[in-house]
Amino acid sequence: MLATPACSGGGEVPPVSVPAVPCAGDPWSDDVCIQGGEFTMGHEALPYEPPVCAPGEVCGPGNPPPKDFVPPHKVKLKPFFIDRYPVTNGQYKKCFDAGMCPGDCEPGGCQGGFFDVYHMTDPLLAAYPVATVTFAGADAYCRWAGKRLPTEAEWERAARGPESFDYPWGNDAPDCTKYTCDPGPAPFGWSFYWFLPVGTSPGDVSPEGVHEMVTSAVEVVHDLYDPFYYESSPYEDPQGPSNVWTVSHAARGDLFLRGWVAGNIVFNGVRSPLPAWVRDGSWSASGVRCARSDDGAPASRENFHRLRQRVLLGGRLSPRTGAP
Repeated sequence: MLATPACSGGGEVPPVSVPAVPCAGDPWSDDVCIQGGEFTMGHEALPYEPPVCAPGEVCGPGNPPPKDFVPPHKVKLKPFFIDRYPVTNGQYKKCFDAGMCPGDCEPGGCQGGFFDVYHMTDPLLAAYPVATVTFAGADAYCRWAGKRLPTEAEWERAARGPESFDYPWGNDAPDCTKYTCDPGPAPFGWSFYWFLPVGTSPGDVSPEGVHEMVTSAVEVVHDLYDPFYYESSPYEDPQGPSNVWTVSHAARGDLFLRGWVAGNIVFNGVRSPLPAWVRDGSWSASGVRCARSDDGAPASRENFHRLRQRVLLGGRLSPRTGAP
């Protein structure tokens, strides 16, 4: 909604509705169209809730919740496409095997805990979300797929839907119909249930059919991370800050699982899953979800990228048809 100045008499005229703009092109087999238009990005500041100490326990005052998602503000986006599901280890490994994507935590490196037991190349984890790649790896994968990383605004719009819900499914608090509350004993000797295979949280789905945006791996986006960016971000198609003190890119999704920001956020009485407007900077590694601009192209363009991937993986094409 846009509020416009009145021509005379002071005040403002009633807000003008911004119509939704459908995609001109066709979706691919693995993505969905997100209509262009306006949505509310961010959220009001959350109240500070000091920790509750057990009888006889001495505990500190705790930390107030972050304010990097403040203030809520209107954003207008062009139509775009975004992947229906997060990228799996198996999908990413194909790019790695073709020499087009870096390996776990490259460049930079990471080790200890989670990174000792969760590897993109582990065949037992092929159906699980990739969660050990840097921004460079995420960017390389999306290019390999013929796509790009979503902007932070595109990610939030896809997660919150056209009505700017708190969660992909709406404003209701998370419950066991939205994610798996008790998955059973952790597999593979894990001490903690890090992730479930992609596609096993059917309740975490947006109105437009985007799945597992707040119950799977943390996902890195295109924008650099600035905790104060919302104070001056542009209205139309924000691309993130151009000059900030950090080289970290913004991270979205299940930030609770990796311990980012979640210790200071309680919303709807729960700490996890977190709302789709929570944000932070990416650390050593994260997961991937790709997007692409709507340029009006037909779905047949997907075939070109699939053939290119096959060639890079060493596959042969038929000399007569050019097909695999």
